[in-house]
Amino acid sequence: MYGGYAEGNARIYQSLGDLTVIVRSDAPEGPAVTPVAVRVDEEAVFVGRGKQIEDLLTAFGEHRGAGAVVVSAGMGGVGKTALVTRAAARAVELGLVATAVVLNLNGYDADAAQRAKPRDVLGPLLRLLGLPDGQVPATVPEQLAAYRALLAGWERQGRRLLLVLDNAGDVDQVTALLPPAPHAAAVTTRDTLTLPGRTRHLDLDTLQTTDAVDLLTRLLQRAEPDDPRANDGAALVRLADQCGRLPLALEIAAAVLTDEPPMTVADFVDELEQAPQSLESLRRADRSVTAVLELSWNRLTERNPPAAELLSLLPINPGPDLSTAAAAALADTSEAQVKPRLRALRHAHLLQHSGGRWQMHDLVRQHTSTHLTDERRIPALQRLLEHYVRDADAADDKCVPSPAPRSRTPFPVVPRRWPGSTPNAPTSPAPSPWHLTPASLDREWDGSGLADFGCRRCAGETLAMPVTLGRSVSARWMSEGRL
Repeated sequence: MYGGYAEGNARIYQSLGDLTVIVRSDAPEGPAVTPVAVRVDEEAVFVGRGKQIEDLLTAFGEHRGAGAVVVSAGMGGVGKTALVTRAAARAVELGLVATAVVLNLNGYDADAAQRAKPRDVLGPLLRLLGLPDGQVPATVPEQLAAYRALLAGWERQGRRLLLVLDNAGDVDQVTALLPPAPHAAAVTTRDTLTLPGRTRHLDLDTLQTTDAVDLLTRLLQRAEPDDPRANDGAALVRLADQCGRLPLALEIAAAVLTDEPPMTVADFVDELEQAPQSLESLRRADRSVTAVLELSWNRLTERNPPAAELLSLLPINPGPDLSTAAAAALADTSEAQVKPRLRALRHAHLLQHSGGRWQMHDLVRQHTSTHLTDERRIPALQRLLEHYVRDADAADDKCVPSPAPRSRTPFPVVPRRWPGSTPNAPTSPAPSPWHLTPASLDREWDGSGLADFGCRRCAGETLAMPVTLGRSVSARWMSEGRL
């Protein structure tokens, strides 16, 4: 488990299934907390996240009289639970709080009945916090009153609770459980949640490359201290990239290598690179990246079907990002109508927005593409190509104005050789300096930033690559009956 252990004097105990309690080992066991002595693996590996740990500790320690709520959000498998649990253990160790309790709300379970609601957890939580079983009320309003009264008693004793509400799917799972000041709460979620009161938001991204390699190295060495593969830095960097630096994917990759000592890191990278879906190789026993991403997909289709439909179309676009206009073309709608769907995907941490463009994690892209049928893919691809031809024509006109009407032939001019291009023999239906096939489109149009406005780099050239690509691919595929 990535980072699920405490350091120093803090100890983590497991109790009541989805409840975890963290107390100081030198604190006497009394009516407030009676932990069950089942320890979480203290040899679990945790790397990086130093700034995020400090931010959480600062939030837990500041304004103690006013309380604190921190929401840590990020895509599935990014390590939110590991981060917040570790920070909670550290907060107990430093004396910022007397006790930390971690409660898994199962907010993204495919079975809605398994998603915890306040009525499901208040009784067990009260018992865990020390209320005798006979004094636990039967109704939710009475339980909430008892919960607040119990925590008021803690405040009079100078004790603070840190309640970690893990894996929250919506605000309804969380709001009633938030402890009153001066107590603190941390919420982990895959979504963007707006909670009442003083709330800090901490979005968690994938690991930096150095931390991702460090995690792989330490996981391999934990299984076999003398494993020579842990020293193959170049191959480990490639593996980290193939895993998208996602902690869950890195853990599974390391486990696969551990299971197969003869396999080199380079061999596994080759397997991932050559597989049509590398996600198929990123699974071990009952753990897989696909299963985690599928939970997010299912929840999105349940909450916002139009956004889910858009997400399935976005992988059609080659390259690492796309514009709002390109997304609108894929969805066959206007920019005004597509923007709320893009924001919904960003709020679900399935899409990022930077520099005016939208980016998708490579593993999310792979998984999402499996939910797209050819029946929807082919028309969306045609709309996208037409969009790029129109934009590239406009860019070309701006670079080299022409008084004559623009020719709509597929190959109006021969551009200069572009980095990464492969000149070859002419192709049907007209001479072309580019040898393009459906299989090579992604290689030719490989995310070099040309997808929307290659003419940003035209600098005196007559035409940018997207015009040739868009026209040659659309013309060729039309001639083959693919469009």
